Amino acid sequence: MKSSMERLNRTGMSTAPELAREALQVTRATRPSSEGDAEAIASVRIAYSKSGESIGSIPPPDPAAAPRNGAAVAPIFLDKLGERLAFERSGVRLYDALLSKFDAFGTWDNGPSRGDLEEIRNDELSHFTMLRETMIQVGGDPTAVTPSADLHGVASKGLCSVLADPRTTLGESLEAILVAELVDNDCWENLSDLALAVGEEELARTFDEALNEERDHLRRVRSWLGARLSQTATGELEDAFQLRAEQRERGWDPPAAERPRQAKRISQRVASSAKPKRKGATASTKKTRKNGARSRTRNARA
Repeated sequence: MKSSMERLNRTGMSTAPELAREALQVTRATRPSSEGDAEAIASVRIAYSKSGESIGSIPPPDPAAAPRNGAAVAPIFLDKLGERLAFERSGVRLYDALLSKFDAFGTWDNGPSRGDLEEIRNDELSHFTMLRETMIQVGGDPTAVTPSADLHGVASKGLCSVLADPRTTLGESLEAILVAELVDNDCWENLSDLALAVGEEELARTFDEALNEERDHLRRVRSWLGARLSQTATGELEDAFQLRAEQRERGWDPPAAERPRQAKRISQRVASSAKPKRKGATASTKKTRKNGARSRTRNARA
């Protein structure tokens, strides 16, 4: 079977310019089915938005079920707990589908092993279980679809479609997983910060542990995709991808134009910092002292 790179792409118009001109003539000769433009569409959207209901509601906490003796729980905290709960459940299913892609296509040098994918899948299941227990602990309903859970469920439908598509390979499916992991990392940070804001310090520590695991997931997915892109383009793992990974570990991600010269600049800075500092005042220090002397002279005259 030919790869997608080898098959003829018939979606572009440049391969058949004569037919393209004929197609454009049809659009000019055919009148629109209705009058109006984008402004009319926008006005309809605005009207629907003003008259529409909210996405959903948050079930109130159950005082009898909560071990906090019915202590008030911020609705937004229950909402975001429900969001992470639904997302981690979907994460398990995404990695289940990714395992099928691995079995169908295999991997590449410096790519994921089946054990790697199983480990992340089990982490997602562990996070789901922890969130379910947390929701019960604070008196919430883990089966409820909160507004944020509904929102993220709709937003991530495309990810599920990519993984379920029999035409997508392991590498292409990992592109969708990268999107999920990026969202997951930010949302775990928000949940941890929210727990601190509502006084749930112990839960915040638990969420931080999950966040550290999610950061490791993101790092590994990025590494696997980088290895695939590099090897597909050049046949080997290029230094640029390894350098990018090191920069992310340090929390610094310079623009692409800076990366080729970065290694040289770093070595130069290290070498210059190792040199003994010159004794005496620098030019800036001398200038400061001179300005200070002038100021004192003016004050004395006054």
